[in-house]
Amino acid sequence: MTEIDLQIETNVYNEPYRCKGKKHTDGSIVTYEWEESREKGEKPSKYRLTVDPQAKSCELIRAGDVKSKLTFKPGERTLGSFVTVYGEMEMHIKTMYINMPNMFTRSVEISYSLDENSDLSVNTFVLREI
Repeated sequence: MTEIDLQIETNVYNEPYRCKGKKHTDGSIVTYEWEESREKGEKPSKYRLTVDPQAKSCELIRAGDVKSKLTFKPGERTLGSFVTVYGEMEMHIKTMYINMPNMFTRSVEISYSLDENSDLSVNTFVLREI
């Protein structure tokens, strides 16, 4: 794994999050790993984003006090899960698009919506190598 600088942007927060991370490439599959803690007193969560350009999909796994597994596939409705101290919630994910890293950009951009039972209806998640 190579150590890199990352910037994470999401509609959930007003400000981008910058951190050190790791990147691993295995053929065309790219895996990013980082830790994130945005609120004072919040324990860091560990994240792993796996990008598979051939399958045109991404998987985001979060470990820590809140655990989640989200699978993104454009044009498909996938099932994600969040595990909190209050229990497990399953959510349907509708991925609008994924912009994969390529020779012009070192960013991954995922636009998706969660089912209507969520506070977050539409989100754009961007992971950028800086």
